[in-house]
This record gives sequence, structure tokens and C-alpha cells, in this order.
Amino acid sequence: MLPRAPLPNNSRILTESFVRPIGCLRGLTMPILAVVICTVAALYPAYAQVYRVQEMNTTQIQSLDRLHTAAILVGGILEEHGPYLPSYTDGYVNEYIAQQVANAIAARPGWKVLMFPPIPLGTSGANDIPGKLRFPGTYDARESTLRAIFVDLASDLGDQGFRWIFVFHGHGAPTHRRALDEAASYFRAKYKGHMVNLWEISPPEEIERLQALIAAHGLDYSSEEGFSIHAGAIETSRLISVRPDLADPAYKGAHPLTGRTFSDLRRIGAASDWPGYFGSPRLSSKEFGDDWMRIVAQTEAEYALKILDGLDEQSVPQPKLFSGFFGFVLSPAFLWLIFALSLLWLLLVAHSMFRFREWRQMLGKQVDSVQKLLFRHILPPLLGVLAAISTVWILLRFGYTLWMLTLPPDSSYVLLLLACVTLLFALAKLITVAVVLVTARKSLT
Repeated sequence: MLPRAPLPNNSRILTESFVRPIGCLRGLTMPILAVVICTVAALYPAYAQVYRVQEMNTTQIQSLDRLHTAAILVGGILEEHGPYLPSYTDGYVNEYIAQQVANAIAARPGWKVLMFPPIPLGTSGANDIPGKLRFPGTYDARESTLRAIFVDLASDLGDQGFRWIFVFHGHGAPTHRRALDEAASYFRAKYKGHMVNLWEISPPEEIERLQALIAAHGLDYSSEEGFSIHAGAIETSRLISVRPDLADPAYKGAHPLTGRTFSDLRRIGAASDWPGYFGSPRLSSKEFGDDWMRIVAQTEAEYALKILDGLDEQSVPQPKLFSGFFGFVLSPAFLWLIFALSLLWLLLVAHSMFRFREWRQMLGKQVDSVQKLLFRHILPPLLGVLAAISTVWILLRFGYTLWMLTLPPDSSYVLLLLACVTLLFALAKLITVAVVLVTARKSLT
């Protein structure tokens, strides 16, 4: 029999609230006492089957039935949410929904849940929208870092025999969601199990219910809330539903920052005094937040149980991360194209360097041809210098630094490496051209 791990705090409170008054129940009738005992017996097993890995020892973890235990990875990005909401707003919402789904799974006979501590990491905060990459309250990680963390945790669980992983790490940034999706794909491919970021599942019935809820509360695009994707009335309502103690009451007098399009949001966020939110937090309500959380928690619990019953999570409609040219640029196909072109370019550079002496002699013969000298030997390396400097500048603008070349390769690593190689090779060619011209001039004089 599985040794029982320490109960979650809510279970202790629930149990103590019934156990302590037992001494005072002597005067009550037996039927009332029976009702109380039956209520505790009905509620306790559901909570008792939710185990927290940080509270368990090796023996307890080894005793879990791998095929009937769902591991839950929960967390949220540390991201600025303006002056009224905490930076871990996403995390509090994710933790609440994860707990509801965990309770639903644990209520099934024979099923248990292994909850992991929250992971407060994510990539690309909302302050990236107007290009403000450093903003108080946002402490994000690179996409490759986030992906590596979830791949590593999935590998640990997979190697230990677990085959069911549910992730609750909702955040709107496409790069954030892509990192989690790629980790899930890795787990499914290697361990033939199921790893699902339930926040990404958007079945039609959930979307319709949420849209109806938004319309009922007057928070659609035509309202003061507008196209609000961050810290507006909708997100503030969710936070005050689960952690009202962390919302600054001043949100009730917040000035609306209404946008209708993504371009509007960039314009609003570009202002020097942008407070860090979009929309109208003053339209928030606990009632709306409670309804929203109930719909999402119910839907995700339903689909978690369906997946345990055999539903292929990849068959459930999911929002498209990227579209159009931007989608191609950030797609895996584009990254493979970059890698292929990078390898070809490095081979060409290496080939040229091995023929450096022969190439210099050829250059000396063409020194009297201004056209050949300009278009074959001066203009190309100048363009190479410009391209390399532009690439480095863009990467630095987005938070990358040259010391990252010491880290495991990713797309930024390749681009930085290419830029550096191109810059060195172009400068070497320009210096050689200068040396040849100086030498030719001396020989003429």
C-alpha cells in the first residue's frame, strides 16, 4: 500500500475543521454525526490522492503506479502587470486551475496526481510588445532555456516510467507556447506518452462560452476594454477571483488605455509613461473572474479526463502560434534553412581561407582593373561587414550578448557565430586588398 504523503494545506484545514469539534458533538444526534463523518469520508480521498513531490521521499515516489499517475507541471512567467497586479499573476491563475484539474483526476478510482512545485519562468513578457525589453517586474528567460527545463523534467519523468504529464503554464507569447509545445512533442516522440499544455487546448465549446461571457459583461473589442491582452479588465478579474488580496484597490480608478489592434498596443506601450497594462482594469469584477475561472477549469478538467481515456490531444483544436511570413520566419523549417545556409557559408569561408595565398596572387594581377577590384574584392566584404554588424546589433537589441557563444547552440548561437565569422573574413579581405594596393603603388613608384 502506498505510504500516504503529507496532505496539502487545504486538506489539513478541511480535516482539522471536522476533527477538532468532535468533543463538542456529544450533545448532537447520531444522524448529524453520521452526515459529518460521511462528508469527510467523501471529500478526503480526492485530496489524499494529490501528492506533492517536494513532500515525498524515494519510497513513496517509487510506490506510485506509473500508468495511473498523472504528473502536473505548473508555473507562470514573472511578468510585469502594471501598478495593480503582481508579477506572478499568470502563475496564480495557472496554480488555481491546475489544482481543480488535479482534484478531478484524483477523484477517479485508482488515479493519483503528482504535483510539482511552481516553475516561475517564462519567455517574452508583454513589455516586449512596444520593444521595452527591460521593465520592472519582468524577469524572463530565453525560449531555449524554457524548452530545456521542460524537456529535462519530462525526460526525468519518462525515464522513471511516468507516461502522463499535464502542463499548466499559460502565457500568451508565441515563443513561450512554442517552447512548451516542443517539449511536449519530444516527450511523446521519445516515451510514447502524453504531455499536454492544457492551456493550449481551445475546444470550440470553451471559446464560445468565454466569448458569450465577455459579451455579457460588455468587455468585447467595441468597449472601453478594447483589444486588451494584458492586465486589463479580463486579467484583473481573473486575479481578484483567485488572489484578491494581491490586487491593488487603486485599479478601480485606473485610466483606460484602449487599443483596437496590435499596432495600437505597440503605440500605447511606446509612451514613456506607459504603466504596463492595456485596456481598462476599472471594469473588472470578481463575478466575471469567478465565471471565467469556472469555465476554464471545468473545460480543462473534462479534457484531461478525456485524454486519460484515450483522446489524442493533438486532435483537439489549438490556436495557431504564427501565420503568414512571420510564421515561416519563426517556424522549424526556417531554422533548418538557416542551419543549412550557415553550414554552406562556413564551408565556403574555410575553402577560401585554405586558398588564401592563391587568392592574394590573383588579386595582385587584377589591381590595375578598377571595376574588378571594386565589384569583386571591395564591395562584397563591405556588404559582409554591414550584414554582420546589423545582425549583431539586432541580437543585442533583443537581449543577446557575445558571451552566449559559450552556451549550447540554438538559433541565436548560429546567427552570432555567422556574424562573427563573416565580420572577421570580410575584414581580412579588406586588409589584404589594402596591402596589395599599397604594395602595387610602391612597386610603381
